[in-house]
Amino acid sequence: MIGAIDLENIASLRLHQTFGFQESGIIKQAGYKFDRWLDLAFYQRLLATNE
Repeated sequence: MIGAIDLENIASLRLHQTFGFQESGIIKQAGYKFDRWLDLAFYQRLLATNE
């Protein structure tokens, strides 16, 4: 599974980490919203074949 999260959204980053997601990459200035650039963090969780 993959999650794409605003790098400044600490609560969401921690939530994903709690559920076993690990950071797999960051894109700087991936989007522009509310008059500011957003950095995007990608989090990944590998699933067993039986999940």
